[in-house]
Amino acid sequence: MVNRLEYAFRKKTIIEIHEYHDGNYGARGKKRMKKKKPTEEQMRLVNANNKARKCRHKLLEYYSPASVHGLIAWVTVLPIWQQLWMIFRKRSGK
Repeated sequence: MVNRLEYAFRKKTIIEIHEYHDGNYGARGKKRMKKKKPTEEQMRLVNANNKARKCRHKLLEYYSPASVHGLIAWVTVLPIWQQLWMIFRKRSGK
């Protein structure tokens, strides 16, 4: 059986659907198999996917395309500010 989650963002103007299989292990008509412990690599992959999904949900809910454009502009300006800060620290003696 397939389970389905629906996420609604920005007053239901954006809907994301997440479908996944339930926890029955093994083939249809056979007894349930024992659950295997995932390897470290599999857990890293699952954690990375969960982190990306949470990040995507936050971006969809709280940021508009205009604010993302402003963020990109800030990221391009940030290295200049860091260089200026390093020069200031050198000159102030800290």
